[in-house]
Amino acid sequence: MNKTIEFSQDDIMQHIEKGNKLLQTTHMTLEEAWTFRSIVEHFLTTAKQDKFSLECVNACAKMKVKVEERLGWIIALMEANDPDAVHYGPATVRSLKIRKSDVSVWKQLAEIPDADIERYFSIISECGETISTKKVLEERAEDPLLMVVDSIRGMVESGDEEGAHAAIRSVRALITRAPQPIVHDPMPKDFSDEDRFRARGMGVSLEPDERED
Repeated sequence: MNKTIEFSQDDIMQHIEKGNKLLQTTHMTLEEAWTFRSIVEHFLTTAKQDKFSLECVNACAKMKVKVEERLGWIIALMEANDPDAVHYGPATVRSLKIRKSDVSVWKQLAEIPDADIERYFSIISECGETISTKKVLEERAEDPLLMVVDSIRGMVESGDEEGAHAAIRSVRALITRAPQPIVHDPMPKDFSDEDRFRARGMGVSLEPDERED
């Protein structure tokens, strides 16, 4: 009879830390990466079901995204018949019964630079949300920096080098400019009867506060 192994939050965090080191230093075949993903997915499910902290849940979720990025990279290499692909077999997408929809998503993920993925992790975490490959790709699609880069690239490809250089200068000026104070127009000292009537209807007083200095 098989026993279900229970993991505490500390157990999972320790396994994830070891997994990160393993992912950074170890060559994995397609099958090994696929198996690794299943293990991480189990940790993520446990963290969610047992209502562990968001930090723990997202530590598992980050690892799952990173493994899927690795899978996307390996699969893309195999599909391109790259000479190095022989080192990631003999298992294939078909033999492991990996869904085509997953393959497509993971290959998109593999095209994103690691630095950008880490930036998207931070954005999602700061919003108090659970990280996922879907949300990383959504952040990628809405990335304003990427839109600027694509716009400048489009100018260069169309031969508008002057426009591209002007856009780059504008971006540099925006990044390096010191924060400017927000200046509000002063409130009028005299209000019309219509202003006072509307204010009373909204329960707002237009009279200045009488405060002693």
